[in-house]
Amino acid sequence: MTADVDLELLAAARRRTTTYGPADDAPDTTVIELEIPESLRPATLERPLAALPFVPDDAHRSERCEEILAIQCCGLARRLEHTACRKAVIGISGGLDSTLALLATVRTFDRLGLDRRGIVGITMPGFGTSTRTHGNAVELMRELGVTAREIPIGKACEQHFADIGLDPADRSAAYENAQARERTQILMDTANMEGALVIGTGDLSELALGWATYNGDQMSMYGLNASVPKTLVLHLVRYEADRIGGRTGAILHDVCDTPVSPELLPAQTAGEIAQKTEELVGPYELHDFFLYHFLRPCGRADVLRLPRFLDALTVYRDRRDYPHKLCNAIEAYGLGDTAVNSHRAVDDARATVALLRAMAAEREDLERYIGLFGTHPKYGLSGRRISSVTYRPQSYQRTGPLVESTDKI
Repeated sequence: MTADVDLELLAAARRRTTTYGPADDAPDTTVIELEIPESLRPATLERPLAALPFVPDDAHRSERCEEILAIQCCGLARRLEHTACRKAVIGISGGLDSTLALLATVRTFDRLGLDRRGIVGITMPGFGTSTRTHGNAVELMRELGVTAREIPIGKACEQHFADIGLDPADRSAAYENAQARERTQILMDTANMEGALVIGTGDLSELALGWATYNGDQMSMYGLNASVPKTLVLHLVRYEADRIGGRTGAILHDVCDTPVSPELLPAQTAGEIAQKTEELVGPYELHDFFLYHFLRPCGRADVLRLPRFLDALTVYRDRRDYPHKLCNAIEAYGLGDTAVNSHRAVDDARATVALLRAMAAEREDLERYIGLFGTHPKYGLSGRRISSVTYRPQSYQRTGPLVESTDKI
């Protein structure tokens, strides 16, 4: 009889479970260390590995979904009571995240005995809003009996573009982020008028990827979905669709079938979605799989020790004169057609990969820079060090390869 066991996971769980302790009558144990030969190690796992680890199985679907929704409701209810708020403001896009936030908020108001009309749902159509998502947003608010408002953001954004000198035909990060920030301003100011809390809709997967606009949808007064990953958001909305049924259920099922999108670029003809998030950042099923197995080990000590680190800008500073920002490197290597330094995590990560490829093609010495970080020559290093990395002061002016320096900090 054989079985495979994740010993690191068990050890991490034991460290985190503070209620665990040896029994009073536990016998003394003897530790026998051994190394399993490579030839005896199986190529595949024998235990099942869930493709959607955050999603409950069918046998426990109702129980788990009700428990998760109850956790959301209890947290929000406690916050409303603590702040003496009897109203909530939510931006309703017709997408998954805002739909789950609205459903959980409605449950919370029902639980507290508050009038659903105290939930102010605001749909804010912009340049990329599709007919499908707009229609679902409006219908869902009506079906749930909340206060519904529609505030288009097009004219406000165009005025903002004129104020800052942005060409309306520019499709850069500024064009997209201005819309997200305009929506956040509307929600915040409306909440001030109403004496309400702005309910954040962003989910755990988006936060982990950095797929949000800073000072835009990244912020709120209470992040209701902040600990719920995207695959679970989809599952919870589908559960509510089956539970509620009727016209509301039909709307919720259509929300589940709608491609995930920020809808910040102009819609295609016939009001169809132009942006599809998973075509830009990859499938959420894959992101959530790795996110689960990164979070689940409860902070293994070896998470930051095992990888090898290569700092692209350390290499770049050895090859080009000041200035040394990522945008300068993109320009220096002619990567403008394929890379952009937008300060959005996904874009910057892609730009860094493109830069590393260009530098590898230019000179085959990147291996020498693995585990070597150049630091500010005057201010040195701030923050936590990575034990496997060597830190050396690196001048703005190229005086010689950093890999040949013997200075350390």
